[in-house]
Amino acid sequence: MKKKIMVDMDGVICNDNFMEYVEHFLNKKFDIERERIYFRQQLISGKESEFKSIYENENLYEGIEIYPKCYEVLERLSQKYEIYIVTAYIWQKNIINPSQNLKNKFSFLSEKLPFLNPKNFIFINDKRLLDFDFRIDDRVSGFKENSVNILFSNFCNKNIENDDMRKYKINRVNNWEDIEKFFSDYENVDFVDREGNISSVTKSDCNPSYEGECYNRTRLIKTLKKVNELSE
Repeated sequence: MKKKIMVDMDGVICNDNFMEYVEHFLNKKFDIERERIYFRQQLISGKESEFKSIYENENLYEGIEIYPKCYEVLERLSQKYEIYIVTAYIWQKNIINPSQNLKNKFSFLSEKLPFLNPKNFIFINDKRLLDFDFRIDDRVSGFKENSVNILFSNFCNKNIENDDMRKYKINRVNNWEDIEKFFSDYENVDFVDREGNISSVTKSDCNPSYEGECYNRTRLIKTLKKVNELSE
C-alpha cells in the first residue's frame, strides 16, 4: 500500500490574488515578509465588512500559476505515494464566499494538476482530523505528532517557535526542489546497529524495536567523517 502525503494548497502549491485585493482596497503596497502577522486578513482588521462587500465573490485563483517545479515534483511523487491536496476554504470572519471559494479551488487544482485524482482533493479547515504519513504545510496547525511534518517556508512561519519545531519534529523546506530532495533522502537511509555495522534499508524497514538508529545518508556520512577525524 502506498504511503499518503498531505499537501496544503495556499502558500505551498501557489499564492493567490488576496494581497492584490488588499493593496487595492487600502491603496497601499505591502512587503508581506516584513509584516508581523500570521493571517493576511489581519491587514484589513476593522474593515472586514467593507472588504467583503467588494471582494466576497472574486476568484482568488484567476490568472494564478503554481510554484516552480511543483507540477514535476508532485507528478513524480504520485508514482510512489498517494497524494492528497488538503485545503481550507472558509476564511476567518467570512470575508470570502466559501461556496464560491471551494468551487474556484477545485477548478484550479483540476486544471493545474490534472494527473491527480480529484477525489483526493479534501476541503476542510481542521486538517488534524485526518491521518497521513507525511504532511507538507506552511502552518504548524496542519501538523500532527504521528506524521513526518514538512514546513514550507512562508511569511507566516518565519518566526516559528523552537518548541513547535521540536514537538512536531519539523523539517523545513524552501521550495519544491527541496521537497524532492527530502523524499529522495528519506527513501535512501542506512541502518547502524550497536556494533556499528551499516546496512542499506528503506525507511519503512527500520523497526523501532531494533537497538540501533536509522540515518539519513547525508547525516550518516557527516557522522562517520567526524568519527574518522577524531580517531586520527
